Order: sequence, then structure tokens, then C-alpha cells
Amino acid sequence: MCTGPAFLSGMTTFMTTYTQQITAYGQQKEAVDRHNKQKHRHFLNELQIVRRQDQINANVYTERLKARHEDIEAYAVAKDIHQLAASLSDASSQLSFKEKIQEGLFLMIVLVQVKEVKYIYYYEL
Repeated sequence: MCTGPAFLSGMTTFMTTYTQQITAYGQQKEAVDRHNKQKHRHFLNELQIVRRQDQINANVYTERLKARHEDIEAYAVAKDIHQLAASLSDASSQLSFKEKIQEGLFLMIVLVQVKEVKYIYYYEL
């Protein structure tokens, strides 16, 4: 049988070791929690940085799309202007050609003399 002082000594040793183990476990748990909290903060910071970079890239891409759209519109307007100018120059050249033909036809008056009556024929386009 255990005597009283030996029992008390064993209980004291048990309680001391148990308290030390509980304290060590608490310290380990706090260290792990601190580490996890740091990792979580680091992850959130990295996530915020990536979000910011993505937003910047999205803004750059949007600006490039807008610029491309404006270039396409400017090209379409320039193309329309050139087509209009070409059609106007074509129309003016056709008009001047038509005027020259009419002038030539007007000058090509055919005088036909039948029984001492003069008939003048001219052609119009």
C-alpha cells in the first residue's frame, strides 16, 4: 500500500507534469493559431493584390477595346468619306464628259437641205 506522503508526492508530480503538459499544449495551440492568423492575413493581402492587378488589367483591356472601337469607327468614316469623294469625282467626271458630248453634239448640227428648206437636227442625251 501507498503511504500518505508517497501518495501526496506522486500526486504532486502528476499534477505538475499534467499542468506543464496543459501549458505546453496551450502554448503550441496559440503558436499554431498565430501562424494560421498570419497565413490568413498574408493570403488576404495576396488576394487583394491579385484583385487590384486584375482590375488594372481589366481597365487597360477596356481602354484598348475602346481605342480599337474608335479606330474602327474612324476607319469606317474615312472609308465613307473616300467613297463619297470617289463617287463625287466619278459623278463630276461623268457630268463633264456628258457636257462635252452635248457640246459636241450641239456643234454637230447637221444641215440638211431639202427643197430649199433647211432642217437642223441635233441630238440630246
